[in-house]
Amino acid sequence: MDDAGTLLVMMLSSKTIADTVEVIRVFKFLHRYGFSHTAIGIRKMLTLVYSKDLAVVNAVIECYASLYFNIDASTPDKVKHLFAMMSNATLTDITCIEELLGKLIKEDVFERPVFNSLWHAYLNYGRNFNNRSEELNPDERRQLIQECKQEQRSAIHLLRMMGSCRVEILLD
Repeated sequence: MDDAGTLLVMMLSSKTIADTVEVIRVFKFLHRYGFSHTAIGIRKMLTLVYSKDLAVVNAVIECYASLYFNIDASTPDKVKHLFAMMSNATLTDITCIEELLGKLIKEDVFERPVFNSLWHAYLNYGRNFNNRSEELNPDERRQLIQECKQEQRSAIHLLRMMGSCRVEILLD
């Protein structure tokens, strides 16, 4: 199965648009059934948000919207997925995430509570740390500090990305 996953990741770069769109659908299908290699493919398809072909771009947007930001997903789940996208993201990934979020915001995928949760994560860094840091040894405490700082950085990056598409997100 790992060989098939590697082949599917390579097929995301296919010159044939139909192949690329179909591979995106396959990754979406396999992800729903918990196949481990799909995370790599779904991360790799982020760059396709800049594709010249509208069918590929729409397939990527639909894939991310249905897997991570669908209407049935709770606000904490959506925020968790946003933070996961930012985790270990390269500059290329961040650029693609910004483009993807811009397109998702234009489709009104995110509700007001998602933005409020991001603001809360950014503004309440100290409180989040204090609530979770009791009775930890020094190594666990350092790791928690790093996690809290990363969450805070991710929150402000995400708010900036979303706010550049719709200013009301930052003003309300």
